[in-house]
Amino acid sequence: MPEDADLVARLQALDATLDSRDIVNTPRAQDAFSAKKSLLARTLSGLRNVDNDLAKPLAALADAEARRTPVVAALAEVERLIEDAPEWKTIRDNRERDREWSRQTDLLASRNALTKGVEYMGGLPCVPAAVRELLGVVVEHDGRQMPRWYGSVSELDHRIAEVGRKIASLRARHDAHRRDAEALLAEHQHDAEQRLVEQPVTTTS
Repeated sequence: MPEDADLVARLQALDATLDSRDIVNTPRAQDAFSAKKSLLARTLSGLRNVDNDLAKPLAALADAEARRTPVVAALAEVERLIEDAPEWKTIRDNRERDREWSRQTDLLASRNALTKGVEYMGGLPCVPAAVRELLGVVVEHDGRQMPRWYGSVSELDHRIAEVGRKIASLRARHDAHRRDAEALLAEHQHDAEQRLVEQPVTTTS
């Protein structure tokens, strides 16, 4: 962030001017100086690292949101198919009735999978047929077709909320570092002005 770069440069300049030899040699003054140096170091570190700290959670958020989009679309399609499905009990042909019952049972299982999640067997997601058809498959290097699974809506929403809280926490910490930086710089400016006021006035005779 450009504004952070400016703050970092100003804090570095401030740090270069701080010398313990300029502090009155009393325990209170030395403790205050040490606390100021520590706060300055933490503030500089926080402002320098904000982009790196945010990079991973922002990438995780983008990934979860991208995964959620096809899952939500698939769920909407499953809901539509369930809504449009005929009453299977009224179908006279036995085979056709069984086929429709099986299809609707799979649609209900698909809705459950897309909203709540699936079980895994051997590390692979057990997805219903409709989910497999809607989300597609991934072809492995050995030619096997594996069901594409992004996670359920509830799982992805939980992940998005979790990462969102992490990002909010990091941004709040960043805002605190900026406030500390401004306070340190304002204090330094005030101290400099006070020293100018307190300088003895020399007169020429």
